Amino acid sequence: MEAMRTFWFIVIVAVVAFLAYVFFGSALEAIAQEEASVVTVQDQISAGTHELSGQVFVPSECHDLTVRVKDIDAATTALIFETWKQPYRECVQEPVPRVFRAVAFAPVDVVFKGIYDGELVPLEIITKLK
Repeated sequence: MEAMRTFWFIVIVAVVAFLAYVFFGSALEAIAQEEASVVTVQDQISAGTHELSGQVFVPSECHDLTVRVKDIDAATTALIFETWKQPYRECVQEPVPRVFRAVAFAPVDVVFKGIYDGELVPLEIITKLK
């Protein structure tokens, strides 16, 4: 009888531990994914010119990155990140950092929006005056 209670106690503890692991692990992964999706951009401003630089993650070592700037209106400019996979290469699907630089000609108080492969991405702009 005592052995049966011990067995069920161990089974229940194992199930609760596994469920806690799955729940908290997925919650932490979701938080990490959200933080990883924010792109930090350093903006050095001088005479209507914004020199933008930073780092984004691409899906794998086989992916390349292009960055372009597009004026949406007089007060808003989009920073557009596009990735593409190099053909005929096989790579592990593991995020890899890529450094970017771009220049925007806009007023000092311009609002930057980020677009990564067609999806809006939050930008954290760190402004420095030259």
